[in-house]
Amino acid sequence: METQEPNENEKNVQIVRTTSTFDCGGRCPLKLHIKEGKIIRVEGDDYEEKDDQLRTCLRCRALRQYVYHPERLKYPLKRDGPKGTGKFKRISWDEVLTEIAEKLKEAKENYGNSSIFLVVGGGYQGAYHDGNFAMMRLLTQFGGYSTHYGNVSSEGAVYATQTQYTSPFVGHSRTDLLNSKLIVMWGGILLG
Repeated sequence: METQEPNENEKNVQIVRTTSTFDCGGRCPLKLHIKEGKIIRVEGDDYEEKDDQLRTCLRCRALRQYVYHPERLKYPLKRDGPKGTGKFKRISWDEVLTEIAEKLKEAKENYGNSSIFLVVGGGYQGAYHDGNFAMMRLLTQFGGYSTHYGNVSSEGAVYATQTQYTSPFVGHSRTDLLNSKLIVMWGGILLG
């Protein structure tokens, strides 16, 4: 691999390799260019074999804008007024954690642990990163919780492959799609 001298804009730039944290299942490999603690550029997969690269979607390429958007929430807010009015007030982390703990205790005492419903897969955390594992452990230690069955983005495909093949772990690599005479995509898109 050939190396180049960095230009003036690239000096003091740290490259951080990571994957997308969006809950799309792709977990695209990303190269974040960090300068003075801020993302200045996002690159996709740079695997040597161009045909085997996992192409990064526009959502991943826009990660910098997502992270630094001026309307991004940076602190807890609590509704201030009737529901639907769009009025919120800023509260401290201690206040929000205390209120959540009180509401959890109240739900457990009045209705039992099955009344605590943990929603996973909200479209913002990749399953690869185990984003809800800490909350699952916490609520298990608290006495348990309820959750939904399956996965919001692939449950139909999981059910179909288990029904047809007795396992969800079937299929071929992306490159094998070139050998297909028919491709049926269930709610998916093919990029690259």
